Amino acid sequence: MRQDDARIALRESKLIAQFPAKVRDDFLAKCKVRHYEPRERIAASGDLIIGPSWMERGLARAYRPGDDGKNYPIGFYWPGCIFVTNLSDREEWEAEVRAVAPVTLACIARAVFRELALQHADLSLALMAALSEQLRWRQHWNAQLRSVPLRPRLLKILGRAADELGTPTDEGILLDFPFTQGVLSFGTITSRDETARAMRDLEEWGYYQRRPRHRILIPDRERLRTYVKQQSEDA
Repeated sequence: MRQDDARIALRESKLIAQFPAKVRDDFLAKCKVRHYEPRERIAASGDLIIGPSWMERGLARAYRPGDDGKNYPIGFYWPGCIFVTNLSDREEWEAEVRAVAPVTLACIARAVFRELALQHADLSLALMAALSEQLRWRQHWNAQLRSVPLRPRLLKILGRAADELGTPTDEGILLDFPFTQGVLSFGTITSRDETARAMRDLEEWGYYQRRPRHRILIPDRERLRTYVKQQSEDA
């Protein structure tokens, strides 16, 4: 756990920047911060919820184990995402959450947050504003994904990952974490076989390049914005 690095990241938090200036230092001092490596479990169904939490950095995926033994995707948590269920009085996590890219997770104890909110009325209003914006963007994002076929859907996910998680290099933008076909099939809610075929096509057409250890290099970010159907593509 890189506690010092994580706390530095928290001081650059876009969420906390929306809070009233008079409460920020007190809020930061009372936050707990943790770092998670790819594939590390962040939460399991039944774990106790400490209080309001959000992701400063990284990418995580959440799923719910079914009675049939299968895991059912809930979705990705992107940088800045607030865990909405943790704002309620619910005592336990309802989902399994694992890191995809390295995650910096921040949380504050429920009782401490309530005390601060009583002292600073603007804190609750700022949090509500952040939640409203998050909901608006999430609805827009989900609508974008559902309105296009699989290959352009994958390009949208790769593009967002490049913007929010990518590392600039001389060759392009590197997604320097294991972005596997299993993770991508989870994000598109399609089978691994379908995702693998689509990703092979996108690689052949030059949208991305594979790198060792399941890394992905995107040579041209702008090209991901416009999907061009190929003559060889199945209808």
